[in-house]
Amino acid sequence: MLLFPEKLDLLLIPNSMAQTTALLFTLAGILLLNSYSNKKANRIVNDVLLIIAFLISYLGVIGYIYSLESFYRIGPFKPMALNTSISFMLLFVSLFLTLPAGYLNGIFFSKLIGGKLVRKAIPLILLIPPVYGYSHLIIQRAQIYKMEYVIALDTGLIVLVVLLVMFYYAGVLNRNDFVRKVAEQAVAKNEEKFRSLVFALKEGIIYFNKDGKILFYNPGMAEMTGYSLHELIGRNIVDTFSPDEHKIVSLQLMNDVFSGIAEEFESVIIHKDGTKLKVFITAKPIDIDKNGKPTSFLSTVNDITERKKREEDIEAFSASAAHDLNAPLSRIEGLTGIILQSAKDRLNKDDTECLEIVLKTTMDMRQLLKDLLIFYRMGIDKINKAPVDMNKMVNEVISNASAPQTKFHVANLPDCFGEKATLKQVWTNLVLNAIKYSSKNEHPEVTIGCFEEHGKTVYFVKDNGVGFDMAEFPKLFAPFKRLHTDFEGNGLGLPIVKRIVEKHGGKIWAESEVQKGATFYFTL
Repeated sequence: MLLFPEKLDLLLIPNSMAQTTALLFTLAGILLLNSYSNKKANRIVNDVLLIIAFLISYLGVIGYIYSLESFYRIGPFKPMALNTSISFMLLFVSLFLTLPAGYLNGIFFSKLIGGKLVRKAIPLILLIPPVYGYSHLIIQRAQIYKMEYVIALDTGLIVLVVLLVMFYYAGVLNRNDFVRKVAEQAVAKNEEKFRSLVFALKEGIIYFNKDGKILFYNPGMAEMTGYSLHELIGRNIVDTFSPDEHKIVSLQLMNDVFSGIAEEFESVIIHKDGTKLKVFITAKPIDIDKNGKPTSFLSTVNDITERKKREEDIEAFSASAAHDLNAPLSRIEGLTGIILQSAKDRLNKDDTECLEIVLKTTMDMRQLLKDLLIFYRMGIDKINKAPVDMNKMVNEVISNASAPQTKFHVANLPDCFGEKATLKQVWTNLVLNAIKYSSKNEHPEVTIGCFEEHGKTVYFVKDNGVGFDMAEFPKLFAPFKRLHTDFEGNGLGLPIVKRIVEKHGGKIWAESEVQKGATFYFTL
């Protein structure tokens, strides 16, 4: 219309737009442009413009209903059509429902009681007043009642409507308040049960925030550490319980807890009287902020001082017993070997066989003693994890196995995070078992590989040996239980493997058929 007004005049097509229509188009454009911005100020501007634009288009419709031209026409300018007013009303309602959430549509879409009330009230507010006002116009024009009666009737109806609305929303609020109170009572009841349970526990329970500030602890914790029940509230957990020489380690452990690395560990805490206690601690995040970071933690604390003393005593005894037993065994083994070498020509066949049996039995006893110590230590020793090159480790185990008749198939294995020495024991035991139980096969083969399952790496060792009946599986990892007595062994190899794997937080299992080989799987 701006570029070709003469041509439009010649065609007798109106070349001007109602000023009200132009204003509404402008407001709609500003709203759409502002919708690309996430700034709070622009959201507020959008809310204000939506109210103004909707009110202008709404008043245009009201103007046509009440025959008030000034509601849809500005001065002598062209009026806005009724269908245009309705279209703009629908447009601004659509923008209100689809634009990024501001203050107004944030309330409208809220799942809280305020949002529900607004969604119910808006249609009534938009429809009832125009209909009610229009009915008055009809009555006034028909002169059915005097104006005094109309005003009195309005007053009565307004009072009635206000009372009805008040009682309706009072009922809604009462129902919500009742539900809230019932929920609060249920929470209070559960909290009381939880508190009774926590107070009944003999182990220590302590609740603290991300700054290490103690928020709550149970009588078990108070009794363990010698403090009264409310004496520790607000104090720092590390400053209170960590001995001076252990503070750096304690701070590192707390940082590991806050970052989610550590969930359970052994530590040392100090009693109120200065006594040092060895404890086993588990820590779990309780409250999480909007960024997904924990803000508070709940820990259980178990006093393991006496248990550790017993373990140290047993360990000292075991070391002493191992030394005392190894010495005579070494002498027997050495003397038997000397006799076999020096008097070999003077011994008959039976004597030689007897001495060889003695030598073999002595060697088996030493291996049994060694495995017993490994099995015991795997139950009490803490593992120290570090990155492990699994390919290098498996190749070392195979080269040390001395099995030239066995064909190996080794896949590329991913590195893992664990203790190198004990993991090497796992691979050694599994590979040597595979070699041993497939040795009677004409073409013994051992396959070593891995696969991904449920986000974890599963390592496996497979052989084509004698296998076993899966009905015997429950005995497989039990100490001293042997499924094949015609093969050498002491029944501790697989139990040691199981303990090591479980120490790493993994699991081990097997699949097999008789005379069709066996496959051992493990995760870490």
